[in-house]
Amino acid sequence: MGKCIAIHPSIANRSNVIYIIIHRKTGCVYIGQTRQKLSDRIRSHYNGKNQFVDRIIRAEGRDAFEVGVLDFCNSQQELNEREQFWIKYFNCTIPHGFNSTNSARLMSRASNSRRVLCIETSIEYSSIAEAARQTGALSTAISRVCRGDLKTTHRLHFVFVNNSADELKRFSQKKRPILCIETGKSYESIAEAARQTGLLASTLSEVCNGKIKTTGGFNFVFADTPEDERQIFAPNNRRVLCIETNIEYISIRKAAQQLGISHHSISKVCNGKQGTAGGLHFRFADIPVEEQNQFEYNPKFRRTIRCIESNVVYDSIAIAACKLGLSPQLISSVCRGKRKTTGGLHFEYVD
Repeated sequence: MGKCIAIHPSIANRSNVIYIIIHRKTGCVYIGQTRQKLSDRIRSHYNGKNQFVDRIIRAEGRDAFEVGVLDFCNSQQELNEREQFWIKYFNCTIPHGFNSTNSARLMSRASNSRRVLCIETSIEYSSIAEAARQTGALSTAISRVCRGDLKTTHRLHFVFVNNSADELKRFSQKKRPILCIETGKSYESIAEAARQTGLLASTLSEVCNGKIKTTGGFNFVFADTPEDERQIFAPNNRRVLCIETNIEYISIRKAAQQLGISHHSISKVCNGKQGTAGGLHFRFADIPVEEQNQFEYNPKFRRTIRCIESNVVYDSIAIAACKLGLSPQLISSVCRGKRKTTGGLHFEYVD
């Protein structure tokens, strides 16, 4: 890009500078500031359309301009002050130069130097730019959150430090502790739970406020929710039994974690909406005895099979699959003659 607008190599990679763009033919200038590398900032002028100087560069051609550096700065406040100094010095606002007099832009610069507070972490930052660097969020998004144009960014809430007490108070519920019903683990806030679980803060909020049932297969409630209201989630903590292995688990979630099976599938099996999950049959451990027969004595659930190569007999296809690390569906296909082998082994029904 140096072939279009001359930038000396010694300054191309410098940041935190006040730069000047000069129109060779007329001598009109543009004064700007950047915390980026100067070369990256000039590239954004090439590709930009919003600023007056961007449109002039596109109209005149890149080779009609040259770039220089006026000041090196150490802080955002110093950048703001020196930029205004040089704009006045060169008197380069429109129509004498290419700098805009747009008050909104100046207000934006002023707001960027105001101290901001992250509600979730209680960390105070010297400026929006500093908050952006520390949190990884876009400075424009943080600014919009602080001004009330956006609710959150990166699952975090931000406010200007000099906001009134009433304005800060309205964010207090954002740090309301929440509880995961399945694991019993509590979190200081929705944002903290989002960071630790990898779930979206927005969906966690919807679960806690009763707008949706679960997120990531988990139920969450605000920690101060009355105990009787939490009972609506009790079915998710019912003990479940695997018919084939006769192993009982404290919850659907725990069974899913230990067996590597989707908790949604296990739940559907326990509620009679699906036949098997991962080739296994499940039921709630507390169902009445008269309802257990459909699981316990259905011969299709426990049909014995044998591995031809090892001559080992297994009580069911699911047990063979678990012990050998094979797919129960493929073992079933071999036993029914629909395929020859699975995992290099032959199987057959004993009976």
